[in-house]
Amino acid sequence: MTKYQRDFLSKLKDHDAWPALQRGDFLQNLNDFADSAAATHATEGYLAAFLVYQQLVEEMVNVLVDCSTFLIQCRVFPLEYRGTKQSRKKMFGQLLIEFEAGIMDAHTSTLLSKCRTLNDLRIRMIHKITRKESLTDITRRASHAKRLFDEIFELYDHIYEDFRSSFKDHKKDIAELEEMLEET
Repeated sequence: MTKYQRDFLSKLKDHDAWPALQRGDFLQNLNDFADSAAATHATEGYLAAFLVYQQLVEEMVNVLVDCSTFLIQCRVFPLEYRGTKQSRKKMFGQLLIEFEAGIMDAHTSTLLSKCRTLNDLRIRMIHKITRKESLTDITRRASHAKRLFDEIFELYDHIYEDFRSSFKDHKKDIAELEEMLEET
């Protein structure tokens, strides 16, 4: 058995080692902060919320990329699959390209589309903020970002649970996988 195979089986056995959002309590605090900021209906509140929502979406997409890689590893095992060298320093658009290269279904395609819309909105709003006609325009776009975030979060939750369910199905086969490796 190779080191890769041992490490993979160890990860598959331990559901706490599966891809997941890190520091969930802190991320929930950020989400609560963003919701409170948006609830003020003030331009500065919307702007603050928008920036937080975009970062939270980025974290969710990172997890889904990791889930996609792990599921591919489950399905091709005992062969090695490492996926792409994911860097947390990627720009959001680059991360979306990496996400798109993974496992896609109707839900992930919809999530990808909404993430692209959010990214385009961020680019138009933040990078071109001085070109806006009025603060009302900024508020309208930030409010749209809040709706997108809520839709993305709902999709993320569904997709993530589907991945976890698939991991559980593969976990049931660990004894068979270990026996197969002992025979080779």
